[in-house]
Amino acid sequence: MLTFLGAINLIVAVLFCETLPEHKRYHGSILRSLTLLVDVGRKKYFMAILIMFSILSAPYMAYLSASSFIYVEQFSLTAQQYSYFFAVNSAASIAGPVIYLKLKDLMTNAGMLRLTFFAAMTSGLLVLFVGQASAVIFLLSFLPFTVIGSVARPFAMEILLHEAKDNIGTASSIINFIPTLFGSLGMMLGTLPWGNFVDGLGIIISVSTALSIVLWILIQRGRFGSASQSASDVT
Repeated sequence: MLTFLGAINLIVAVLFCETLPEHKRYHGSILRSLTLLVDVGRKKYFMAILIMFSILSAPYMAYLSASSFIYVEQFSLTAQQYSYFFAVNSAASIAGPVIYLKLKDLMTNAGMLRLTFFAAMTSGLLVLFVGQASAVIFLLSFLPFTVIGSVARPFAMEILLHEAKDNIGTASSIINFIPTLFGSLGMMLGTLPWGNFVDGLGIIISVSTALSIVLWILIQRGRFGSASQSASDVT
């Protein structure tokens, strides 16, 4: 199935035409083009915003790596029953972009970010303090993080691409790489010998959210410079 879908994606990608006019295209060598990554990485405000959002990728990937142990071993579900719980959580993530489109016209960027942090921290505390009660309660405790995480992704993408609009191709590469890096770290943290994976996940969510909040405060204080004139400011 993955091969089939990958082949379709490849065919569609080949059919795309370059949209940049000739004078805006990069004309250097492939090796030289890698230096563009350094140029984007030197933008302190851009990188601070990216890392602030990327930290929130860690708890979700921790959930993916530990959820089978939690549902099957701790809550004694069968593999089939676990798949239902996993599917419900995954389906909830689909609602995120839709919710974001509804909220972006009603809230400022700063207000949206406060909502993100509030929902994420609430989810972490729920998982930590009541998540062990049952499989259903654990799922309901983690769902707010799933939904707000999928809201934050398009929110972050819009801000970051506005900030790096002169080099979007390179910026998008970094935007995809950094969350993957933090997500991989989250998977490692999620499978540490916590003794109780539910508690471990609750701690990961709470600490990750707290780190993002601290970084946001530093951004607000101008420790990483300011947004470009065209960027959507989160401060």
